[in-house]
Amino acid sequence: MQEPGMKKLTMEDVARELGVSKTTVSRSVSGKGRIGKKTRERVLNYIEEHTQKAQPEEKALKKAAAPKQEPQDAAGENASEHVTAAPKPAVLKRKRSKSGTCNIGVVLPEDLFASDRPYFPKALKGISETADSEDYDVIMILVDRNDLSRLSRVIEQRKADGLILIRTLQDEKLMEMLKSSGIPFVAAGVSDDPEIYQADNDYEEACFELTNILLMKGIKKIAAVAGNMSYVMNQKRMDGFYKAHRVRGISPDKSLIFTDVLTPLSAARAADTILMRGAQCIIGADDVLTSHVLRELEEKHVQIPGEIKLASFHDSQLLAAAKTGITAIQFHTEELGREACRMLLHQIRGEEVPRLTKLSYEVTLRESTK
Repeated sequence: MQEPGMKKLTMEDVARELGVSKTTVSRSVSGKGRIGKKTRERVLNYIEEHTQKAQPEEKALKKAAAPKQEPQDAAGENASEHVTAAPKPAVLKRKRSKSGTCNIGVVLPEDLFASDRPYFPKALKGISETADSEDYDVIMILVDRNDLSRLSRVIEQRKADGLILIRTLQDEKLMEMLKSSGIPFVAAGVSDDPEIYQADNDYEEACFELTNILLMKGIKKIAAVAGNMSYVMNQKRMDGFYKAHRVRGISPDKSLIFTDVLTPLSAARAADTILMRGAQCIIGADDVLTSHVLRELEEKHVQIPGEIKLASFHDSQLLAAAKTGITAIQFHTEELGREACRMLLHQIRGEEVPRLTKLSYEVTLRESTK
């Protein structure tokens, strides 16, 4: 019989309030099974704060924490199903805020699922790993230029403690919504707005360096195939392309520049036109476009680098299977996600953080531009 004044918690109560599974609660109490230290501390702290201590219950919990098989009651359920007290954790680095959600929202472009771009999964992996290490969960919010309703709903209902933008749009409406929301946010991608916290790859400098190397090798007639130019990332890539030409005193052939190329068919058509116009080299602004161009060249049995050279402003596994190694720029996308999440967590905790963090890159020269 329960003693007077004792408040009895069930595993279901704890799991529901903390947003974890009953298995997580059971493992936190018993000390058995794979579970993160911070998650265990959070569960135990919650139990301690919502129960009254009693010596018999403390002994029972110590016994439950011993490394042996949990006893079962007559109904076949774990005897630790009813939790009444918990030992105090030695250190609790972060408590769940009464007004917080312990959620981080990741704002993604609506066309994410219409492409096979490995960039997004890698960035999300870095964000998720860092968020999980601090006991935050990640929710995805899809937006496009004409529909910000999902993001608006998350902001109005305060469903996240902070937001990360992946692949920034040059969209004043989106930025004004975020600025006026009062919710901390970070752009995992470049923005021209100096007020925005940003973690980014140095796209302009990287693309300048690769283009400059090709021009120094005597490759003067270079074509470029770029995607959606409403994204700042693509603008910076092309800025680097044009900057290299200016530095070398060479005027790029505008008839060989194709932007807003959004489909495999349009990329193939661009490649065909570039071939007819006698370009020496094609640079794809990202790995997906480069792979589309490569497929078209291979289908037409065009020799790389014998008949035309090929390079990419972004390297990934999409290009790894090419018969000829493709010259490309390697960025650390997972680390970009981690850095953006770290910056956001600092903001949420009210700590100082630099407005802009730029990550390193490597230009890898391969057979395709020899």
